[in-house]
Amino acid sequence: CALIYASAGSKLMRPYFWMYWGEPPVTTAVHESKLPQLRGLRLSEPTLSITEKVTELVKAYTPPGGTLLVYPYFPVFYSLTGRRPATYVFNHYCDGCPDPLCRQDAALLETKPPDAIVYMVEDDIELSKDEAVFRGGRRSASRDVAQAIERLARSYRKLYSVRVPGSFRTMEVYSRLQN
Repeated sequence: CALIYASAGSKLMRPYFWMYWGEPPVTTAVHESKLPQLRGLRLSEPTLSITEKVTELVKAYTPPGGTLLVYPYFPVFYSLTGRRPATYVFNHYCDGCPDPLCRQDAALLETKPPDAIVYMVEDDIELSKDEAVFRGGRRSASRDVAQAIERLARSYRKLYSVRVPGSFRTMEVYSRLQN
């Protein structure tokens, strides 16, 4: 009983952790989103404000039907913004994307840059740890996609930069268009 209680209690305090984004306790998920796709969900304040801000910026600085690149993996932004993925793959993270597809998409980004980019800045130490677990220590070609984003970002306008909740990571939003 004590183990079940402790396990359930820990999930109430740290309900979800994805791509270094940690949710605060369940009791803080009391806010409703103005986004129709999230109607009926209750979200924590940091998650709500970041999600709505990123969605608002991408919609404001890209044309309807435009393209978006989300890296490494937050596909919800494709649905929330109504923008098409700019690459063949929508998850370039080293645990699931084959290297040839990462290299193909990195090259595609150079020739067909997306209208906007939502980029969680890579951390070499953490990525190396994941490569040790998922790649037997071999370099992942997801690094090629990150490098392509870093090159593209120099010619884009940075619209937003925010620390990912519960993390040391930063999420950035870039646009090619200058509204």
